[in-house]
Amino acid sequence: MGELVALRPLLDWLPGETLFSLCSRYHFISGHRTPAQTCATLFGSHRAGSAHDVPSHVQTLVDRTHGALGTAREIILERTLLPFYFPFHPAPKSEHWLTQIATGSSPVMKAQLGLAASQFGASHPLKACPVCMQLDQSGYGVAYWHVEHQVPGVHICQVHRKPLLVATDKVSGRDRFGWILPQQARLQSSMDEEFFWNGDHHLLAESALAFWRLPRPFAFSPEKLDKLYLSELVRLEIAHHVTSRIDQIRFDQTLYGVIAANSLTKFWPWLASTKGLRSLSARLRRMVHPTSPRISRHPLIHLFWIALLFDSWQDFWSAYNNNEYLSLYDIAPAGKTTGPTMKGVGDSGDPRRARLVEAVRSGQSISMAAKQSGVTVATAMSWAAREGIASPRRPKVLSPDVRVQLIKQLQRGIDKTIAASAAGISVESVTRVLLTEPGLHAQWREARFSRMQEQSRGSWRKIVEAFPTSSSSDWRKLDPAVYAWLYRNDRTWLQTSIRERSEPLAVATQRRDWKTRDAVLAQAVRLTALEWHVAHPGKRMTIGIICETVGGLRQKLSAIAKLPLTRMALLNACSHSLAKASTSQKTVL
Repeated sequence: MGELVALRPLLDWLPGETLFSLCSRYHFISGHRTPAQTCATLFGSHRAGSAHDVPSHVQTLVDRTHGALGTAREIILERTLLPFYFPFHPAPKSEHWLTQIATGSSPVMKAQLGLAASQFGASHPLKACPVCMQLDQSGYGVAYWHVEHQVPGVHICQVHRKPLLVATDKVSGRDRFGWILPQQARLQSSMDEEFFWNGDHHLLAESALAFWRLPRPFAFSPEKLDKLYLSELVRLEIAHHVTSRIDQIRFDQTLYGVIAANSLTKFWPWLASTKGLRSLSARLRRMVHPTSPRISRHPLIHLFWIALLFDSWQDFWSAYNNNEYLSLYDIAPAGKTTGPTMKGVGDSGDPRRARLVEAVRSGQSISMAAKQSGVTVATAMSWAAREGIASPRRPKVLSPDVRVQLIKQLQRGIDKTIAASAAGISVESVTRVLLTEPGLHAQWREARFSRMQEQSRGSWRKIVEAFPTSSSSDWRKLDPAVYAWLYRNDRTWLQTSIRERSEPLAVATQRRDWKTRDAVLAQAVRLTALEWHVAHPGKRMTIGIICETVGGLRQKLSAIAKLPLTRMALLNACSHSLAKASTSQKTVL
């Protein structure tokens, strides 16, 4: 391990610089020939710390620099993009991650953040503004990576209103362990500059940076966010104000307008397909489902919601901190994923509610108590029902006999639409009965859950019995809806049924034709090398460059011993460049 070059006054933070950028500058100043030397010097391991998005062993760097760069917590929160993800996870979990990457590494952190399973991908390509690069070069003698440019969802420089250039060097391949600065990176333009003058896309960057700047340990309430989004959909008349059902056609049209106006298909090509658009639409709508909403902790999903429903970040932030939108919905207890329940105005913390309940219990009529509290009679009846107080009825359409039958049907979990049709009333009237009859709504939901659980378990048992030797993935494909419901609501039973299969899985083997595969890959490598050397005479070619062009080659490198022709082609392609490559390293200040 080499000597640690003194940081000050030779090396210190530049304005808004990332941790990876400072370490890259140190790498060139120190004269280390390999990235592993810099990793070992700064972080105590030959691979530690080289990741540009999820750092590791930060405390080791702090100790070896005697705190000249700040504390480990300050460095992670101010010099990396990770704070962008933290507000959507519970504060204790975020603190745990901070401790992990400060004292060691967290190889599964991207999976825990939900990046690996998201359609947006888990990679974070380095980004740079061309104007910032010129100004940095003239002002500081070196172009460096700005942390605000690296935040996901930021595709423009907020200072110069220029599209950011994207580097492919650190995404994958051998270069992912290297140290690199903007002037050495292979930078590509991600967007036509004319697009960035329309102004619509700035909301995404503004909101993404606002997520990143939120103080720790702040964390959004998923339930509050879902209620806020649904209330805005109701306000925009995309969702029905009583049933909370979303008009899918209008929703998809609005979502498509946001994607088109911001040219988001340039950054996420899968949105250009009808399948991709429908998938995103379904994911967004599941978050505000009337009865069983699904929590999403990916910040980019919430950026879409902000772009859909608000004119600015400030509008969203003000609405989130304003309890008025809660006037239509109850907030479920922490840890619950129940859907929104329609009611009048106010929530459980509304002082009017306590005064109204006390007035009704003292003998005052519902209508008079509602008038004195400044709420509607329907709201007063709903509040009273939640306290177990039944309100007197003056039926107009719903006679006592019909009401009794309706309550019995709802207690059995019948669908509101079917119940309304049988009673000859509207769905709104059924909803009103559910919310004003003490205990009825809870009974209805429990009955519906039990019925759905019984049906789903029965369907799954039939699949297992019909195909006992199939794999669980095959069972899932036969009825994905049943599997999804059981996975979300009855996971323990589902996993038990899979473990207790009566017969072992039949393992199918498939012989791979390595000889043919080797010949095809070798020919592709030779052609790629020839074209590249013609287009870049005298320049160095690397295996990483070949892998970017030859599809499927990177995945086969782990089995290169089975591909002798491909291995020879790679050696021949790179040998000419390696022979001419300079052994000295350019010093970049």
